[in-house]
Amino acid sequence: MKLALIHTTDPKNVASILDEGFRDGISTEMYQGKLYSGAWFSDGPLKELYTGFIQVEIDSDNAAQYELPWEPNGYRRWLIPVQVVNGLPRSRYEPDD
Repeated sequence: MKLALIHTTDPKNVASILDEGFRDGISTEMYQGKLYSGAWFSDGPLKELYTGFIQVEIDSDNAAQYELPWEPNGYRRWLIPVQVVNGLPRSRYEPDD
């Protein structure tokens, strides 16, 4: 089964990510006292953060290993290494308002 995951970003980054892929970097957000690298995803657009969205589809069994067990905004979230996520099809996501 495929899972559709959403990456929320500044709108000016969307075209670059679609063309060139995600870039690896250290997250500025700590989780359980550690900094992580990879790209953040959720199961819905985090409209309160930014208004640029990218969707990827990933096999749910593969996604399970990257899911973080914390739902701060009622969303599930994943931190996926860029070498994994850049191998997935990605597209611009337009949320329903």
